[in-house]
Amino acid sequence: MRLLRHASVLAFALLAGACTSYQYIPPASEAGRQCVATCDTNRQICVAGKEQAAAAQNQACETRRATQLASCLAVALTPEARAYCHKVAPHCAGAYAGTDSCEEGYRACYVQCGGRVVEVED
Repeated sequence: MRLLRHASVLAFALLAGACTSYQYIPPASEAGRQCVATCDTNRQICVAGKEQAAAAQNQACETRRATQLASCLAVALTPEARAYCHKVAPHCAGAYAGTDSCEEGYRACYVQCGGRVVEVED
């Protein structure tokens, strides 16, 4: 059983360490290359939207934190109470933009335009 556990940990470490990149082979036709240009634009729009949404989530969290902290500090009369306010104020870890779906969509679009996408294990 112990050997199985060690093998599982090793397999996970190898998978986590493997990175995947992609090689893009453009379409042969001019129409295909124009199509890929549209894919590029759509990807940029998608990424910008995801980044904007993450930034808005981060800003909303920081605003909630500041408001709750200010409300707590307004009634905190002792150093201990003020320390407690800082301790219980929400923590904003930073929202992740999550643009993986944009990249997946781009790869699918690229292939539909006649290009090829080759997965390369690093």
